[in-house]
Amino acid sequence: MGKKTPTVSLCPFYQGFKGSIVPMADSEKGGFEVVGVASQVSNTQIDITELPVKKWTQDYKEFLGKLTEAEGDSGKGRIDDFREYHTEDTVHFSLHGTVEQIKALQHEGLEKALKLRSSLATTNIVFFDCEGKIKKFTSEAELLNDFFELRLRYYQKRKDHHMDRLGREKHLLDAKVRFILMVIKGELIVSKRKRNDLIADLKRKGFKPYNEIFGKTKSADDEDEDAPASTPAEQGGKETKEAKEPKSGFDYLLGMPIWSLTLERVEELRKQAKNKTDELEELRKKTAVDIWEIDLKALEHELEIMEEEQAEMRRGNGRSKAGKRSRPKAKAKGRGRGAGKDEDPPEPDDADDPMEEDDEDDPPPAKKTKGEESTADLLARLKERQKSRTHMSLSSA
Repeated sequence: MGKKTPTVSLCPFYQGFKGSIVPMADSEKGGFEVVGVASQVSNTQIDITELPVKKWTQDYKEFLGKLTEAEGDSGKGRIDDFREYHTEDTVHFSLHGTVEQIKALQHEGLEKALKLRSSLATTNIVFFDCEGKIKKFTSEAELLNDFFELRLRYYQKRKDHHMDRLGREKHLLDAKVRFILMVIKGELIVSKRKRNDLIADLKRKGFKPYNEIFGKTKSADDEDEDAPASTPAEQGGKETKEAKEPKSGFDYLLGMPIWSLTLERVEELRKQAKNKTDELEELRKKTAVDIWEIDLKALEHELEIMEEEQAEMRRGNGRSKAGKRSRPKAKAKGRGRGAGKDEDPPEPDDADDPMEEDDEDDPPPAKKTKGEESTADLLARLKERQKSRTHMSLSSA
């Protein structure tokens, strides 16, 4: 990643595509060739299980229909017929013909004869560049290089920001520890004193206001130096002050409730300060490139989880369809096995047959295992898991 020019050539990717995408033989033109999947099942059958990208199933069906039309003096087409066995996620054409027809297709090449090849051009890559201006790139490598330096600079800014934040948070914790110890030892008196005197004493002892630690603008409340000092003894019981950290002046010290001025609280703050120090040192050792690579690994991991969940959802849909009883339909028209054959009359509706439930081998209403849960329950569980993972990612960020 540290090198400016990527060492690995990139290839287009389409999720779920089972064919192949390879660079074109003519390197000057550039681009990629997309190839579908066809295989000879027997001497009289060829199965097509993937179409090239951007080729619609209906359009391809019309193309296969033309292959069945008679041509020349032979009175036969290039194939006899074809059938379709598609699902919501997959394509499946089954082509049938004589031994001679299948051999002729094989001799010409299945991808060429069945038009299972298409192309993707990469000579017209136009994007906004890192300065927000329209720019035409000669390759994907040039596009990546254009953004690489910019993104790396922002990763360095991100590191600097978190280094500064952790340092300020540690300074705040150290100040609280020192303040509590001074109050416990009697080195600092906070009760029955005027605000101006107490603030001046804190400054003499090296304490900084919250605004100065975090670089915030001084608020109007801090201008009121004549008001009586707000001491821990006078605020006994106001626990919400500690839960929501004050954002101005010395309230981060004087706003602590009296029950927090204990040695136990000191030890707790010291542990927090140590954790901040460890986190700061760990971040200092990492470079901007290291942080970028960590993000990429996390992204790759989440993509793998997402693909697994999508595959599980597809399996769940398959189980749902497999569990449904197939009812005889009216006379089939046009495609599939048994097209045009007479079929038995349709069964009566479930509502008309009170014994329908007894015929079904439904599981008892006991607790369902993961493999027996309904599709709706499965989808709900996966969505809940994705929602909780998104919430955790946002919280950690």
